[in-house]
Amino acid sequence: MKTLNLIFVSFLIMAVSSYAQKVDIEGDRAALSNADEEWSKVAAAKDVEGFTAAVTETGSILPPNTPILTGKEAIRQWASNLTANPGFALSWRPTTVDVANSGDLGYTVGTYELKIHDAAGNPVTDRGKYVTVWRKQSGGNWKVVFDIFNSDLPLPTMSPSQQ
Repeated sequence: MKTLNLIFVSFLIMAVSSYAQKVDIEGDRAALSNADEEWSKVAAAKDVEGFTAAVTETGSILPPNTPILTGKEAIRQWASNLTANPGFALSWRPTTVDVANSGDLGYTVGTYELKIHDAAGNPVTDRGKYVTVWRKQSGGNWKVVFDIFNSDLPLPTMSPSQQ
């Protein structure tokens, strides 16, 4: 009887193991890195619809000095305004890419360069860093859940009482 139970338990463990999802972390990292780089190319091309499509339905972008933008319509409007700037040029590159052991969430960290014209029409170049949280979709592609970025430009001088 013990042998029969042991065989049954062994069979059950093998059956459950064969149904367990195999996660290819290295493959997912490569796919996520590619997704991040492709998103940068879409932004550089001023493709607002492509930029927006890379974000989940409830995704958020957290630009500096701006309230959180959540949902495709808010992100589309922001991206439309940004790319309409006459001096607009944007690129970024991931320096760190990682994926959770579960294979369903990942993040990228990197640096960006943004060129725009200020209100007086003068060209401005901003360089900074970003963190993007991605979620793997049912089809295997990655979409943005959260994206935050901020400038490397120094803050204006603050008085000691503001520090």
